[in-house]
Amino acid sequence: LETEEMKINHNGKTYQCPASLSEIPLKQVIDFQLQYGKDLEKFLQNIDPENELDFFEIKMDMACKSVSFFTGIPLDEIYKTDLTHVFSIFDNVLSPIFQPQEERTLFENYHFKGELWTIASPQMTFENTMTFNELILGKVITNDIKNFAAGKFEALQRLAVVYFRKIDEKLDESWLSEEFEQSERLKMMAELPMDIVLDIAFFLQSSMS
Repeated sequence: LETEEMKINHNGKTYQCPASLSEIPLKQVIDFQLQYGKDLEKFLQNIDPENELDFFEIKMDMACKSVSFFTGIPLDEIYKTDLTHVFSIFDNVLSPIFQPQEERTLFENYHFKGELWTIASPQMTFENTMTFNELILGKVITNDIKNFAAGKFEALQRLAVVYFRKIDEKLDESWLSEEFEQSERLKMMAELPMDIVLDIAFFLQSSMS
């Protein structure tokens, strides 16, 4: 298994490998959770293990499945690969998706789809444009993402609809209509790169804790 730039050469075939979280869209992570949700829950529940050997086995399995999923290399081939290479990709690129981070560097503005966006503060002040309904909705969803359980990344997608906006943009209630699951805004948020998604989650958890 040889890594070169954004490509991996494995058994005579070339696979694309994300070099950073910015290359992984939220939708792909949601799809990963749909496929490996139970394994992910087991991994998250054992992040602070009493038995390090048991946790290593769980982490090894999660590393293999995530590297396989995000590169396209068949899982049975990943299981036969030198774990040093598998852990290198997992630890350097993929693990921040699944493991809580105590610190993140947040930015005032973000570039997305050719425009400038920002994370709206959930705090009620006279200076921001957050309404009471928006605050309550966001707080309910934020409680979901504190539990590393099934649906977490879908909750982040809903959170992004509420709190991630273009500069000076106010929340449009049509984004949260009865047809919410089919809204164009929700679909757009599925395309958010994971570095921005994790910034949104970190910012909101810090602001609302």
